[in-house]
Amino acid sequence: GFISTMFGQTVVKTDSLNLQTCIALAWKNNFTFKQQKVITEQSTLARKEAVQGLIPSLNAGLGHSLSEGRSIDPVTNQFLNQQFKSGNQYISSTITLLDGFGMFHRIREKTTAQQAVMLEETAAKEALMLDVIVAYVQVLTARDMVGQSEKRLVLTAAQLDRMANLQLQGAIQPSEYY
Repeated sequence: GFISTMFGQTVVKTDSLNLQTCIALAWKNNFTFKQQKVITEQSTLARKEAVQGLIPSLNAGLGHSLSEGRSIDPVTNQFLNQQFKSGNQYISSTITLLDGFGMFHRIREKTTAQQAVMLEETAAKEALMLDVIVAYVQVLTARDMVGQSEKRLVLTAAQLDRMANLQLQGAIQPSEYY
């Protein structure tokens, strides 16, 4: 069978991470952002391919074959040993003479598409950064609220002790205490 272990969070030796580290980790590990980077790379390659369409191609090849065999001569009915050698060479080149500026339009189209995809990647990067900032602020706010609640709990316990002491000494009515 196949066993896979996955961890949702990396164990960090410090208690908390700063905002810059959180954003860097999000950019490094976010699937959507990684996918957008791949789309940008594909767009860059498509543009390079369109530019390389202007370059003429040159192909060359060389081949050689040797065949050896035996056959029977139909006239004398004797075995004949035959050897056959052949070779071929070729060279070819292609260049587009007139395309009605189609290649230049494709280059311009791919360049514009590449710029659009790069802007989408920047937008995805900034959106992810904003999401991390919002989450970071929410964590800080939650920490502050927990701290305030802990202080309120200590204060309430102190007030309860004070009221119990006052009630034991008869300084307040039992109804106030309860």
